[in-house]
Amino acid sequence: MDVELPAGLGGSPAKAEISVIVRMKLTDAEPDLTAAQDSYQLNSELGSIPDSLPNVLGAASNRSFRPGSADNSQVATIDFIRANAHVTVRYEGWGSHGFGPQFIPPDAQQAATYDFAGQVAEILGTPK
Repeated sequence: MDVELPAGLGGSPAKAEISVIVRMKLTDAEPDLTAAQDSYQLNSELGSIPDSLPNVLGAASNRSFRPGSADNSQVATIDFIRANAHVTVRYEGWGSHGFGPQFIPPDAQQAATYDFAGQVAEILGTPK
């Protein structure tokens, strides 16, 4: 993925990590939709904001963003439900340029996370 850094900041973050967690549950070989909803509510990032149409992924989605600081990485997270799956996509990045922290522009990091989550939703396909 290509991301433009602000003028004067060359290179890329020292570390960037994208993780995808898919939680699914079957009860007696049938999809457990309640478990997906419960997991979504319990495991979504604190302070996350629900998406509204047309930006909703799956049946419901929310997103959160933690700006980077000298002591912390910058993190964009999206959670969504598709049938009996609760999916979390988390993009964390940090680094340094000289002696100051360097981060991907927040809008670009959030957009990249949303785009990647959309690709994951497509790969999961239509619920059956």
